[in-house]
Amino acid sequence: MRILKKRLLLVLSSLAVVFSILFFALNKSTIINIESKLGKFCLECKAYQSGNGTSAYGFGLAYCDNKINKMSNAIKYNEIDKYKLHLNDRGFVKIMNLVSEIEYNLKSNNAKKYVYSVREYTKEINDLNIRQKEDVLSFFKK
Repeated sequence: MRILKKRLLLVLSSLAVVFSILFFALNKSTIINIESKLGKFCLECKAYQSGNGTSAYGFGLAYCDNKINKMSNAIKYNEIDKYKLHLNDRGFVKIMNLVSEIEYNLKSNNAKKYVYSVREYTKEINDLNIRQKEDVLSFFKK
């Protein structure tokens, strides 16, 4: 009986150690940072989630388990204003309007609308010919 109690205590203490390790491992997080001329786009994923991020022509998109989550951002709105002027001066009004929409969604902290706007913006730039795309993106090379 005494041996059985010792074994039971040993098993329980081993389980406690295993659960403690799992608890601390699952509470760790992965931070995804995407930096560009327009700011820093950050997302924190739990250890059990897979995270990925990409830059979309100056804006950051980051996901945990391929789901849209709220990002914490350090946006350079003055650079976004300069970018919009750059686009307007070159006649890319539709892209400028999409950038304004992205800016609005960033300010209102609406992650889903932000991601949708960035996708629309990316699609519009991808549809440009090579010379137009270089003209739009020349802002980021300054």
